[in-house]
Amino acid sequence: VNVAQRLEQLGKELMADGDDVIVLTSGDTMAALQDPTSLETTPAFVGMQTIRGRVEPAKIYRLA
Repeated sequence: VNVAQRLEQLGKELMADGDDVIVLTSGDTMAALQDPTSLETTPAFVGMQTIRGRVEPAKIYRLA
């Protein structure tokens, strides 16, 4: 839950003019997907981000 909240905050920082909403996910979640094509979108790698409460930076992807 904490990581999801951190991603929500990061999403607010990454929003551009005209964006209604963006969806971010971690590399761990992407790796857990059995069929990434089921997303109906191509995840865009945002970069490595330090997430408070975690030691290692996390891979972050933008879904929408």
